[in-house]
Amino acid sequence: MTEPLPQSAIKERISTYLYFGSPYFAAVGILYLWGYWSTFDINILEYLNLTDILKSTAYPIASAFIFSIIGGVFTRVTLISNTQPLIQRDSKAGKFLRRSMPYIATLYFLGTFLLLMLASVWKWAALPTLLSFPIAVFIDNRGFLHKTIPDERTRTVVLLLLTSLPLLAYGQGRLKAEGILVGETFQYVLSPIEGTEIVPTSTPLQRLRVLGHAGDFIFLFDPEKRAVVISGFKEPKALTIKQFKRTNPTEKIASKLAGETVAPAKAATIPVAKP
Repeated sequence: MTEPLPQSAIKERISTYLYFGSPYFAAVGILYLWGYWSTFDINILEYLNLTDILKSTAYPIASAFIFSIIGGVFTRVTLISNTQPLIQRDSKAGKFLRRSMPYIATLYFLGTFLLLMLASVWKWAALPTLLSFPIAVFIDNRGFLHKTIPDERTRTVVLLLLTSLPLLAYGQGRLKAEGILVGETFQYVLSPIEGTEIVPTSTPLQRLRVLGHAGDFIFLFDPEKRAVVISGFKEPKALTIKQFKRTNPTEKIASKLAGETVAPAKAATIPVAKP
């Protein structure tokens, strides 16, 4: 039976985790911003400081992290319930699997590489998991966290979470930006914007789409011109926006704009400039 750690050792370990955890989560946030804003060729870091980065990425990163933790806990519970391996090492199936492992690994890396080379952004729905697995195995073989987490199965789950979260954050940013570009789900502007013209009869798919705001700047996407509009506000001003979601995401944007169905949503008014 292992003896409990003294309180000083526990505090030291917690401080170590916080020391290395802070830059890790900051890097995860930057990756999310990079994945999202690079789609529109915008270097959002020019408009943000570190505090803004943490605030603007807290919700999407926390959402992705929570779902990852749920998946990790489910995996860990499954591993606990299956104390015996499904395939015995010395069985015929085990021997066949060991002989086939080089071929399986080759197909795995080849398939992941081909998926990475695809132009479609939707590949990021699967790439974080595919890329994080070999990275986690490599790190585990180097002895990382072996002393901190002696249990092999728990350590495997933790390493998968740590290696997949940065990739997942970048992928979530790319997927969210793609949803705005193709008109699947976005927020559009109802308020007049200086320097732009809003036609009262225009459909939601034709209106300016909100990309986000940083400081005294708001970033909008013009679907007609396929361009980004950056609007600055010298004085505090409110912006009225509304949520749009395509009821049939498989339809292409080239379909009829008239008669598009907007998912029920209430108009919201948000501040776009600091008081």
